[in-house]
Amino acid sequence: MTERRSRRAPPGFRRLALAALLLPALLIASGGPASGQQAPSVVYVPPDLGAPPTRTLAATRGLGEAPAVQVLAPHTGLTQAAQPTLFWYLARPAVARVELTQVGQGKTEPLLELDLGTLQTPGIHAVSLAAHGVRLEAGRLYQWSIAQVVDPTQRWADIVTTATLQRRPPDAELAQALADASPTKRLAALARHGYWYDLQSELEAQIRAQPDTAGWRALRADLLAQVGLAEIAEKAKDAPVVQ
Repeated sequence: MTERRSRRAPPGFRRLALAALLLPALLIASGGPASGQQAPSVVYVPPDLGAPPTRTLAATRGLGEAPAVQVLAPHTGLTQAAQPTLFWYLARPAVARVELTQVGQGKTEPLLELDLGTLQTPGIHAVSLAAHGVRLEAGRLYQWSIAQVVDPTQRWADIVTTATLQRRPPDAELAQALADASPTKRLAALARHGYWYDLQSELEAQIRAQPDTAGWRALRADLLAQVGLAEIAEKAKDAPVVQ
């Protein structure tokens, strides 16, 4: 019955129907999802850094209603940048000081120690290493952490999450995939090669540029769930980025 109606439809109607079917694909090819459109499929593939998983959450004994803090990163991830941006999540206003620390493999002195104070704005927080003059060496593993300091005299009670990253220049395949690619294709290529920190920065840039586009925010939640952060993926979907 449907086929017979289609054959009798006038040529102009058939062209209009075909355009409606092709529109979503054209929108993705042009750079990204339209408002309300389903997020494009991007699959994160963790890199092999030769190190054990390091994204950990410390015990929270005695913290009561203290807020959770989480690094928004997988166990390990790559970046092309010498000075990437690090993202972390605050569930609700803090009642204790929050610190960010970064150290290099084989080093004892931190590259960066930030006392972020008693933060009152929940959401996704970003720290640019460029703003603090910190540069990563290519090939070296770095560990960074975010901690809620409950009692400065008993640091064992801190809520701490950590992750590992490495700066690595892109290989020829990734460099070619990134050249003149649409935002969606760039994100897919970065995810496929394990460049979590570049993937996250570019995705957040798309969200800032198109704040009403639900597809990018849905993709943010999906990627967080892929790397073991399903418990905060939905909460972070519409969270503001605080810098």
